[in-house]
Amino acid sequence: MKASLASGTAISAAGNCQLTLVDVDVSAPLPIDATGNAKVTVTGGSLKGAPEAIVAGANATVAVVGATVTGKTKSSGNGKITGVPGMK
Repeated sequence: MKASLASGTAISAAGNCQLTLVDVDVSAPLPIDATGNAKVTVTGGSLKGAPEAIVAGANATVAVVGATVTGKTKSSGNGKITGVPGMK
């Protein structure tokens, strides 16, 4: 799947949602926003965002496995992002 958005958030996961994305290419101001205990796994593909590529908050987790991430990552409220070398 390929998606390019000029504004807004491309993918939102919340409220105990479990989401697996495989070989997706997403370009948006915010490709992934995860909150409320959501668990998101991104395998392969790419995420391109500005100002952030991934935001995780309120106990959400985002695991990146072999995907290219362009843009900053941001976690708060016990949110966790793994698999993005050198990014915080």
